[in-house]
Amino acid sequence: MLQNITQKYNSAQEQISEHIKQADCLIKLGNKNMECFESFINNNNNNNMCHCSSTTTFIRKLSRQNRQHSPNINVTAIDNHNIKLINIVHQNIQGFSSKELEIELFLSCCNIDILWITEHWRKSHQLQFSFREHKVVSSFCRSRAIHGGSLIIINNRLKCKNRRDIVNLSIEQLIEVACIELEQFIIVSVYRPPTASYEQFQHRMEEVLSKFSKTSKSIIVCGDFNINLLEPSANCTSLKNLFQSFNLFNVFWEPTRITSTTATCLDNIFTDVTVTSKLIINNLQSDHSGQLIKVNTRLDNVRPKKVKIIPVTGSRLERFRNNLVNTIPFLHCGETANFHYNLVFNSFCEEFDRIFTPVTVTVNNKHSFNDWATMGIHKSRKRLYDLYYEKHYNNSEEFKIYVKKYSKLFKIVCHEAKTRFIADKIKNSNNKVKATWSVINNETGRSNCRNTSICLNINNRVINSEIEIANEFDKYFSEIPIVTTKFLNSSPKAAYDMLKLHVPVSSTDLKFKYVSEVAI
Repeated sequence: MLQNITQKYNSAQEQISEHIKQADCLIKLGNKNMECFESFINNNNNNNMCHCSSTTTFIRKLSRQNRQHSPNINVTAIDNHNIKLINIVHQNIQGFSSKELEIELFLSCCNIDILWITEHWRKSHQLQFSFREHKVVSSFCRSRAIHGGSLIIINNRLKCKNRRDIVNLSIEQLIEVACIELEQFIIVSVYRPPTASYEQFQHRMEEVLSKFSKTSKSIIVCGDFNINLLEPSANCTSLKNLFQSFNLFNVFWEPTRITSTTATCLDNIFTDVTVTSKLIINNLQSDHSGQLIKVNTRLDNVRPKKVKIIPVTGSRLERFRNNLVNTIPFLHCGETANFHYNLVFNSFCEEFDRIFTPVTVTVNNKHSFNDWATMGIHKSRKRLYDLYYEKHYNNSEEFKIYVKKYSKLFKIVCHEAKTRFIADKIKNSNNKVKATWSVINNETGRSNCRNTSICLNINNRVINSEIEIANEFDKYFSEIPIVTTKFLNSSPKAAYDMLKLHVPVSSTDLKFKYVSEVAI
């Protein structure tokens, strides 16, 4: 008898030791969740923007030094929960080829809503692609010459339309324009080649701006004008006067193209919008720097996502540890091991639920990481951003070769990672043909985002169930002949009399005879 009790006691002690180990593992997991939660909150507060530390410090200094030179642009910080910020970037990319994955990472990681690209160097048939969260909406491509071009990439959640009437005003190798219209803004991307006649460019640019003279929407014009605004000249003065006559003022006075001997401001953004913040960025491979602005807009069609999480803080963990010591029940020797396990486990769960209460958090931004990009790729991307920035002032040939090799290797790694991700996605799919076509449509830009939330108002009763909506459509189309003819004085005899009155009798006699299969 004593031996059995001893065995049960030892078994219970082993179970308790195992529970203590599991509790320690849960506490470690809680600490990790607490770090993730704090990182998640900080990312939300920072708008999920991705900056390189050295670049950000340099640009902020330049912005503070040059802000006094742009009195016409109001740079303010507005804190209003009803107003959303959209991030808009212009970048002269110097060739789109082999940079698709790099641009996709930049769009998602830096939370870019609209990206203007000049000098994409592609033909119209080469723009049949899309990204995970963005798509090409408007573009101009050269048909005869090479290089040049202008396009606009926009987030799928923003509603817009392509202004083809503005794009059609483009003249190859003179002024190359892409244009979209949003609910509150009209956005134009312009590329003027350095060899283009300025007088002809100015005449056509004025024609483009005149199209917006009667609109009540705000105008944002960006592009590579190949006119240095930092150097007084006749073309510089004329360009600024042209935009100012339409109440559009340039945002940037910083250099956007830096070489070993020059620093010029060739790229700029002209707008009548209040810009909340602005930044010169060097996140993409090009000899031009990018320009980022943030503007306020009311995005009524963007629904914030609500998620339920359990915050794990240090104080809660301490309370949980202390309470566990006092609440773990005494285990009697006469009971089974299963009974002891359930007793301890239930006590553990009750205390956990009492201390770690869930809270609901509103998430306005999507996760910034791509499905196929690993943490190592994101670290390499940040390193590449630093190298692009250093390239502006480091003219060593050895360093330039290093950056070129690093960039080439980064593209190969990205291509391999995305290839493996797509291969695994198709391999693990239950319907491989459907998964393959889904990948093809996403990569070629043929997938359309459909709004599946449909509501019908039937006799002052709102229905949103798919089955009820289908039944209402079936009822409507099955009853429409009866409903539309029930008030007509109609009968088979009246229909026959109407035919005899209005349709003449045919005088041609038709005769039928048998024809065999062989004759046919």
